[in-house]
Amino acid sequence: MIHISTPLRICLLGGSTDNPHFISKYNKSHIISFTSNYKTHVSLSKPDYDPVKNYYINGFTSQKTKHRENIKNDLVFMVFEHFNIPPVYLSMTSDIQSNGCGLASSSSFLISLIQACCKFTQTTMSQYEIGKLALQLERKINPYTGYQDPFGCLFEGFKSLYSKDDEIYDIQYVANELRQYYNFDLIPTGVNRFSMKILEDISKNVDKILPLYDLSLHGLELLRRQEYKQFIQCINENWKIKKSTSKLITQNKKVRDLDEFCEKRDEILAHKLLGAGNGGFFLVVTRKNEPLTSNIFNVILRNA
Repeated sequence: MIHISTPLRICLLGGSTDNPHFISKYNKSHIISFTSNYKTHVSLSKPDYDPVKNYYINGFTSQKTKHRENIKNDLVFMVFEHFNIPPVYLSMTSDIQSNGCGLASSSSFLISLIQACCKFTQTTMSQYEIGKLALQLERKINPYTGYQDPFGCLFEGFKSLYSKDDEIYDIQYVANELRQYYNFDLIPTGVNRFSMKILEDISKNVDKILPLYDLSLHGLELLRRQEYKQFIQCINENWKIKKSTSKLITQNKKVRDLDEFCEKRDEILAHKLLGAGNGGFFLVVTRKNEPLTSNIFNVILRNA
């Protein structure tokens, strides 16, 4: 059995600058992100015990089919088609609720699946090639998918991601001591969403994204100068700008209420909704010696 795990990514600054329409117009993009402790998992094996030779797909939904073209999961079908995978047993699980979570779960699953298929078929691909293939395949389903999703999950650690043409991607690791001073926690909104509609709306007016690019570069300089307090404030500023790029980002009342709740808590130094918006998880930042208490966390969950 082949087992592959891939982290989910957390975007701090620059989200939406990897929108293909933004890059097409401005020829630049910059993201600051890191990989979380939560992962997706893919297990792939050959069911020799099955005389009929079916495909077994176990994930959010289960399926058994003799023919590859009947596989209902589009990403699984495309990867199996790309690698010409025969009938196999595939299991997909996640450490955290991943459907519409804003943590690039589809890219994480896709990368795990591509790596598993590489091992299964004894195909050699570099990490960069895997990221490019994942982006190519995912954009067949969602053309607004940004490169930060596959590359943010694939390359673990704290990093900045650059691109000028949406063809060549530069990944640079950024040394910092943020986690010595701050906690980074995820708070569920209790809302799942479909990102394509939001991303499509943002793509109609990419000029609104431009301040996020400048803020991301400024944040990188703050990290290099170890001005961490100012960097944390950039996360708040990023969220304010992001909300202005589309009314759909905070369309759901639960999201708006939780946003307001986080804004009023003195313990929360910064917060932002992860991913395209209107659901998934809020990222909240607190001081290392002042973590969210269980009481506050329960209040937040009740508001979710």
